[in-house]
Amino acid sequence: MASKKIATYVFLDIQTTNYPETVHGEVRITELCMIAVKRAHVEGYENQPPIQNKIKMYFNPEKKVDTKISRMNGLTQAFLKHEAEFNKDVFNLMNSFINCLKKPVCLIAHNALKFHFPVLKFHFRRMNVEFPNDLMCTDSIYCLFDILEPEFYEGPREITEENYDDESEDSDSPEGIDRKNELADMERRTKKAKIGPSRYDHLKRPIFYTLGPRNSYKLHDIYERVIKYEKEDMEAEAICEKLMKIATAKSDDFAAWVDRNHCKFNEVPEMIM
Repeated sequence: MASKKIATYVFLDIQTTNYPETVHGEVRITELCMIAVKRAHVEGYENQPPIQNKIKMYFNPEKKVDTKISRMNGLTQAFLKHEAEFNKDVFNLMNSFINCLKKPVCLIAHNALKFHFPVLKFHFRRMNVEFPNDLMCTDSIYCLFDILEPEFYEGPREITEENYDDESEDSDSPEGIDRKNELADMERRTKKAKIGPSRYDHLKRPIFYTLGPRNSYKLHDIYERVIKYEKEDMEAEAICEKLMKIATAKSDDFAAWVDRNHCKFNEVPEMIM
């Protein structure tokens, strides 16, 4: 019987013309990066996996890129006008790339179930294509919240004006009990839940936390806390690399969590635009 543990992680990022919540109409993909690494290399190396297989492409969206997004990632309609469209050839490239990897394969992106995967599914539906049913996926914002948030509560902390209210959250108060329950849920999801795929509707959360998080879970802020300060870079490849390095730095908990918290990519609904 094939192992239910994930063998290959594919860190993915897409850049788009705009964000769905800010515009009426279609969101188009302008950039894609996929970095595939073996689970054994994530677990076996301190800094980053020695073998990284990659796809990186830019696309002509055939529509204007939002000005705010252009300022962040440098991509404009004029800059992209001579690039290929995001079409069936691109899908076939992605599919062939994934089929070359050791299975089970899991696609991972930050805020994936809310943004990246539904946007991809929207484009795939327009082309009438889909990935094989054995491709898994998960969301790193859930993973890193479950792994990193408990660290805030571990060990003694100096009481300052900034965290005084946190210290006053008595463990027997309703707030303290809720926090204990949330931390217990994080531990269960990371270490105690059954290994193997979940249903999408069991994996998806309305928001990634139950109670308010004590830190920012923007990928750049996580990277700064876990790895080092670095100027923010919104290029898709840089985002994939940051996610990969965080996963490697937290490899034991990361691998354990992903094994227990993933679903079939084909179960993710497309974004309605």
